[in-house]
Amino acid sequence: MLTPPDSPRTYRIANLGCKVNQYEGQTLAERLEAAGLRSAADGEPAGLSLVNSCAVTAAAERRSLDAARELRRASPGGRLVLAGCLVSHLGREEALARSGADLALAQDEKAAWPGPAAEAPGTDGSRPSPQPCGEPAGISRFDGHSRAFLKVQDGCAAGCSYCVVPALRGRPRSRPPAEIAAEAARLAADGRRELVLCGTHLGWYGRDLGRGLELADVVEAVLAAAPRARVRLSSLEAGELSARLLELAAGEPRVCPHFHLPLQSGDDVVLRAMNRRGRSGDFLAAVERLRGRLDLPAVTTDVIVGFPGEDRRAFARTLELCRRAGFSRLHVFRFSPRRGTPAAELPGRVPAAEGLARAGELKTLGQELAAAFASACVGRDEEVLAEKGRLAGLPAGYSARYVRTALRATGELAVRARGLYRVRVGRAAGAELFAEVRGEAP
Repeated sequence: MLTPPDSPRTYRIANLGCKVNQYEGQTLAERLEAAGLRSAADGEPAGLSLVNSCAVTAAAERRSLDAARELRRASPGGRLVLAGCLVSHLGREEALARSGADLALAQDEKAAWPGPAAEAPGTDGSRPSPQPCGEPAGISRFDGHSRAFLKVQDGCAAGCSYCVVPALRGRPRSRPPAEIAAEAARLAADGRRELVLCGTHLGWYGRDLGRGLELADVVEAVLAAAPRARVRLSSLEAGELSARLLELAAGEPRVCPHFHLPLQSGDDVVLRAMNRRGRSGDFLAAVERLRGRLDLPAVTTDVIVGFPGEDRRAFARTLELCRRAGFSRLHVFRFSPRRGTPAAELPGRVPAAEGLARAGELKTLGQELAAAFASACVGRDEEVLAEKGRLAGLPAGYSARYVRTALRATGELAVRARGLYRVRVGRAAGAELFAEVRGEAP
């Protein structure tokens, strides 16, 4: 029984965390609808409330627990389920106690729920059999987003010393290209003009399939299956920019010239302590290869500040590398020790106040770099995917280079959310662009 007998057959899902988790939230929604539930309207109580949780940082853990409390308050008579990475991290008993949920599903259990064994966890302690990555049904739409996320693999074996994800999601597992292509075709039929290929370790794609497959094969399959959609890659390690992938991106205009390459630190001593595979010089060389093949590629990144042992000189090296790389966007995180990871036991913890100051300094640099990149886009022709939000009172969306852009249309052309438009960029304001719409993209 998914909902209590006296509750409506409705559901509400709170999705937290990464793009892979957002995708999995959509699979849960479509499964619940297949089981006879419908999405609760705004203000309507839900018979089933589900938190699709995240545990990558302490802040993500807090947000997941806060979401559980909010859903319980909104639907006190319904059933509350806590699912995913936080349950795997805390264990079922602690997850139930801290969230007040009626049912707790670990990450592998979430993949098989709801199903015949869906009610077992949290009652007699039994567990449903985990299903392999990529359930055949997949998804056919993507609620609440203009672009659609498409999971192509799950799991990670990189072993970064600060990261709890491998313990939560297991070894890398890739979906077959034909299955991914079929899902891309369904999403394209739903009117999606941008598909974001995502995975826990995207660049690892295909290594477990034993057929010489790599990420470029999936990109080609998706492009063929969705001929009116552009394709964006969610995140790649710098060392995973293969020659074939670069050749494909350089020759195919529907591959967005935007690459998210996590840096984490610009200091080689810190990178070794993080158990990162590459070094600072390798990272810069990869960025140069990218810029040598593509016209003004956008390079975004993640940086962790305050890692144990990071002194001011190490932090200064990170600042300098960021300047040299010329990132179009910086995502800055303060180090968050996670139970069960080697980094949680490392000496040399940076004081909280110092970590906060470094994060502020790096964010300021990120704003400067983002503004410089936006200025470099002025005068260019771009394609922008419109979204529901507005910028300076105008419809807005994101360019292929992932710069937020306000859209000014003239004549009878009306900008609609999820539409893909050809524009000419007129000016930049900080990290944002203002553009004239020339027409809808073919």
